[in-house]
Amino acid sequence: MKKLSDILGDDRVIILLLIILGLFLKVLIFGLVTTEESQDPYWVMTVAKNLMSGKGYTMWGQPHEVAQPVFPFTLVLFSIFTGDLHLSAQLISLILSLVSIPFIYLLWKKLGNREVAVMASLLLMFNPFVWEFSVRAMMDMAFFCFLSATLYFLYRSREDSRYLPLLFFFVMLGALTKQQGYVVVPVVVLSMLFWKRKLFFRKGYNLNYDGIGRVMRNRYVMLSLLILIIPMTVWFTRNYIELGSFIIPKYHEAKVASGYGPIGMAVFTSTYYTGIGPVFIITGLLGFLLTIRRWRTYLPFYLLFIFMSYLLMSFYETYPRYSIPLLIPAMGFTSILVCRALDYLSVKEARIRYGICAVILASVLVYSAPLTYQNTSDHGTKYDAVKEAAAWLNGNSDSGDGLLAGDGEPTYGFYTIRDVVSYDAANYFAGDIISKNPQLSGQPEMAYVIFLAQYKIKYFVPYDSRMPWFYSATKVFADDFRERTYAFTGANVTLTPVSRFEKSGQYVYLYNVTWEVV
Repeated sequence: MKKLSDILGDDRVIILLLIILGLFLKVLIFGLVTTEESQDPYWVMTVAKNLMSGKGYTMWGQPHEVAQPVFPFTLVLFSIFTGDLHLSAQLISLILSLVSIPFIYLLWKKLGNREVAVMASLLLMFNPFVWEFSVRAMMDMAFFCFLSATLYFLYRSREDSRYLPLLFFFVMLGALTKQQGYVVVPVVVLSMLFWKRKLFFRKGYNLNYDGIGRVMRNRYVMLSLLILIIPMTVWFTRNYIELGSFIIPKYHEAKVASGYGPIGMAVFTSTYYTGIGPVFIITGLLGFLLTIRRWRTYLPFYLLFIFMSYLLMSFYETYPRYSIPLLIPAMGFTSILVCRALDYLSVKEARIRYGICAVILASVLVYSAPLTYQNTSDHGTKYDAVKEAAAWLNGNSDSGDGLLAGDGEPTYGFYTIRDVVSYDAANYFAGDIISKNPQLSGQPEMAYVIFLAQYKIKYFVPYDSRMPWFYSATKVFADDFRERTYAFTGANVTLTPVSRFEKSGQYVYLYNVTWEVV
């Protein structure tokens, strides 16, 4: 009969135990997410909803370009069985977060040893970012999984070209899941070119045409290029034909044009999200310094950091979750640091080594668990009040009644079966009206009343605590929530309060709008 230590020494058993633990931890917080905290998941879910209703890959009646196609199409497939887009998106994040565990474990076992692999896997599992977004209806965990697989198969492909098709399959999935994924393409290509440089170059950096010919005749190389190029070419061609842009959506052009480096770099410390971030930045850096002699081996991680840093510094605004992909090398280097430190201290006894590692991991878990629970419960209910208001509209008004609200279709439009007009249109209209009628500058809300009447808006939200920046001029209607009538030449417009919807610490005001021709 095998000893327990022998059984636990089997990689398949370790991976299974890690997956079971990961599933247990994620199930604990799965039910805390009822709505989402930002418009990004609503873009993806709305695109999926439009695909299912025959409207194509669209939003606001126009071809959509921001959300990459893998996640919305996967949502459509899952929704066939669940009938719920939000639940489907959560399940995809949960499943892919679990799928990433074997890749992370095997990657760091290959680069370190079993001890490093287990610690890196658990540190990532306990990380507040990874833990929370494993149950969120967002694309971050899908990209995290595909990047984990990419890095693992990149190292396997270095030794065996038969893994190249799998490598480029996951590269393609990552790029077509999040735009961050495009930077992984040069990371993989440059790493492989460097590792296989003797095939491409002779001494003096002269091209080795014989070597290049052998590479290009390799069936695995050709298959890999087709796997990468064909889906991406289809997506780029579609974007160019319908939107006039190959890769970078026009939505992001303004962000890239107004990039501010310090904001982009600050995301790596995660200081405004969790105090644990700076600790792992330091330990990860020290672990990196310990491995600098093997820089050729770790080249993909350095390139990933450089390209990802440049990308984040190009945007005028960024978010802590954007650093999630860089946690893969950071937690691995941290694990190497811990194991090297134990070696330096001559801690050879297995029970003592594992005991010290267990204390470190337990400390991280004790710190992260309440933080993850709190952040998930806070962020996972941000739009509950919007959902409540939408439910009232669906049950008490006609689907043809127009609604003016905040960011329009990404949130309100997802929960309501009606046309939703965004405040972007109302703000533009009001600004134009005020510029032509300066006397309204002291009462900007009047311009919005004119907008409501002219576009026959039946309901409008004058204030939503989740997105207050839309409502600077109309908040007066929420501060003094009462019925009011405005007389214009030929018509009277009446605003009647419907309700103040409050849920999970957020609130939404809703007015009914009627107009009478006189």
